[in-house]
Amino acid sequence: MELRKYRTEDLPQIARLFRDTIRTINTRDYTPPQVEAWSSAWEALQSRDDFFSTLYTLVAVENGQVVGYGNLDGSGYLDHLYVHKDFQGRGIATALCQALEQHARDLGCREVTVHASITARPFFEHRSYRTEEERTEQRLGVSLVNYAMQKDLTPENPGLRIGSLVWGVTNIPQAVSFWCQALGYRPLEEPSEDWAKLGPAQGEGFQLSLKLVSSPRARRHHMDLFAENREAQVERLLALGAKRAEWRYEEGADYTVLTDPDSNPFCVVQK
Repeated sequence: MELRKYRTEDLPQIARLFRDTIRTINTRDYTPPQVEAWSSAWEALQSRDDFFSTLYTLVAVENGQVVGYGNLDGSGYLDHLYVHKDFQGRGIATALCQALEQHARDLGCREVTVHASITARPFFEHRSYRTEEERTEQRLGVSLVNYAMQKDLTPENPGLRIGSLVWGVTNIPQAVSFWCQALGYRPLEEPSEDWAKLGPAQGEGFQLSLKLVSSPRARRHHMDLFAENREAQVERLLALGAKRAEWRYEEGADYTVLTDPDSNPFCVVQK
């Protein structure tokens, strides 16, 4: 998949993508009259080259086909973000949104705002957008609900944070008891035979994860770094000098194991 700037010849594909995505994906959250009123705008879009050219518009292309697009104005308002109905769940929206957010940073914007549909709201929440208010828009006399959402852009925050310190232990119940009393922590969920998550009983603080190990070695600990976009952060860290660690991943693993320049292991976890 390639991300590039919008071209006039993309317009017919974009208009059809807009229509088909709404009529397929958004039907789970909107009624047939709402979907029809919303998607009918595709006809007008076919003559709105100025709309896409004036805004900073990116398209995602795969094998010559436009599979997604998004755009942003100079104030940091994210106007459109749509992914082809047959290419959902492949990280296309994430790649587009991340690129648009970076453009907003480059413009000096302190925040990105969006009016997110019911369907898109969980996606934006996952990317640290917060809901400001519920809104109602009128399309062809039909009311549609969406949400005014906002994400603060802090240049000093690269989208990666220490999420958990993973502590290797040989006895989970014993370790849970010890660390809860030592730190004033509590289990964040019911501990299993080989894993436990602890956090402050009051207030905020680092998560301490206890992992059952059999090795008698004392060096059994590592950090989990939580990332908004795991793949992008892994590539960034590799460029900074990290290396991929040899690891046998289970199916569906949401983490990548790396080592720092001193060969200390750590995990980048999708959050």
